[in-house]
Amino acid sequence: MDINSDRNFVSLKKVDLSGNGVGAAIEIEDGLEIDGSNNTITIADATINNNPGDGIDFNGSNNKVTASNISISGNGEDGIEISEGSNDNVLNLTNADIKGNTGDGLDINSDRNFVSLKKVDLSGNGVGAAIEIEDGLEIDGSNNTITVSHITSNNNPGDGIDFNGDNNKAVITGATIIGNGEDGIEISEGSDDNTLTVTKSKISNNAGEAIANRGSDNIIIH
Repeated sequence: MDINSDRNFVSLKKVDLSGNGVGAAIEIEDGLEIDGSNNTITIADATINNNPGDGIDFNGSNNKVTASNISISGNGEDGIEISEGSNDNVLNLTNADIKGNTGDGLDINSDRNFVSLKKVDLSGNGVGAAIEIEDGLEIDGSNNTITVSHITSNNNPGDGIDFNGDNNKAVITGATIIGNGEDGIEISEGSDDNTLTVTKSKISNNAGEAIANRGSDNIIIH
């Protein structure tokens, strides 16, 4: 499904957006692609699995997506990607399984987005023919605001959560981050002026550090 225009109100309930982009597709297709801007989208009780591209791909700005009770698994790229240049979006995600995707579970690759995750499982991504070592949650953009409550990000080949941008603010509560191939949470080298608050979380048995700060001027509270 491609939302390729602006200012639409879209409600998807009990839908299956799986297995698209087959045959002689001209480009790698996603389960749900949002190319327009200023759209309001509600998703409930949905399955978005086994697409060759992302499960959900933001390619526009100022969109608001509220999703609950969804499965996003087995996609050929990221489970959800907010693509580079797609700024100022809002994503509210509750009760979701984002597992077993080739890329990251969730990749925030743009700026000034507001993302809320509650009861989301971001485990076991980076499978198959992944181009790089993938993470459960990767923040590549800057000036994003992220609130995380009771998520699981286990057994990813990279980090459970990886910061690769500047001036992001993240509050993480009640997370379980176990058995990842690198750090539990990493603020990568060159990622500066981020603020990270972690409370009531279990971060253990990761190959690297529980929380690694490799950037500068970051504030970490835990």
